[in-house]
Amino acid sequence: DYIREMLMPHLFRWISDDEVTRFDSNQSHVSIPDPCDPSKTITVHQRIWRLTIREHQHAEFLKSSYYNEFMNENPFATGVGITVFSECLKKF
Repeated sequence: DYIREMLMPHLFRWISDDEVTRFDSNQSHVSIPDPCDPSKTITVHQRIWRLTIREHQHAEFLKSSYYNEFMNENPFATGVGITVFSECLKKF
């Protein structure tokens, strides 16, 4: 789905933000789909959520500059509901 593809880079930058997650020094690297090109994979260090409840994560994302950037780049989008948000997060 087009919206999910356009959302992935913004969501990845958001979950990499130190205010949202923190570096997990006890874990190794993981391979995830490249948010800019899902046909490729990238290796990243695992991170720990600062907010553990999905609804709170979604609410914080909607308040973020990353979400505002997504909406500015995709003016036809009506928003990001919790279902799309959750489905995209599962890929990371």
